[in-house]
Amino acid sequence: MKSINNMMDKRGNKYRKICDERRISSHQKYIQHLNGLSIKYGVPKNILIGIYFIETSFRPLYFRICEYIFVILGVLLNFAFKVPLKNYTIGRCQIGISSILIFSGKDIYKHSRYIKKVSKSDFLNIVKAMHYKRNLEISALIVRRLYVKSFKTANNYNNQLRHIGENYNGRYSYGLLLDEIVSCLDKRNKVNKLMKRPDTKNSIIVERK
Repeated sequence: MKSINNMMDKRGNKYRKICDERRISSHQKYIQHLNGLSIKYGVPKNILIGIYFIETSFRPLYFRICEYIFVILGVLLNFAFKVPLKNYTIGRCQIGISSILIFSGKDIYKHSRYIKKVSKSDFLNIVKAMHYKRNLEISALIVRRLYVKSFKTANNYNNQLRHIGENYNGRYSYGLLLDEIVSCLDKRNKVNKLMKRPDTKNSIIVERK
């Protein structure tokens, strides 16, 4: 097995590209939506964006399409033959089906490996969560809970990020990776603010003589 340090070296080099303008500009639609969710739920936007980038990097579109097919087939088997549905993670932010159902009002254990009975309303809620807006919103709600909890368990911002990442994914290495990416995004935002052109519309222009 690879050590966490080796994994972080390789992942760190890969995900530093997230700070590139080209990478960010290609995801503007989703970033804008995450900015709105950040304001709505009171979570730092770069935490939401960091998780989004990690999950979409590990789960590209073709992979997510396969997941959707497996989930729909699993639901049909549950309807027809009462075969328990596996608790897949789906969507751009890789939300577990159990979490989707919990945030839709179903009383179910979050860490269940299988879901015994899926109703028609459950199926509709799962399909809705395949769409990016619902998927990102559930992710923001999960992160909000973890963010509030992190104030009790972490003594600084970096440890908060590691706590959130570890509890979101279940792995400590994920928390380290989230810390690195959010720090990268935070630095990028500071640079952009420093490089922002001053407002010259209302300023006094001194004519050269």
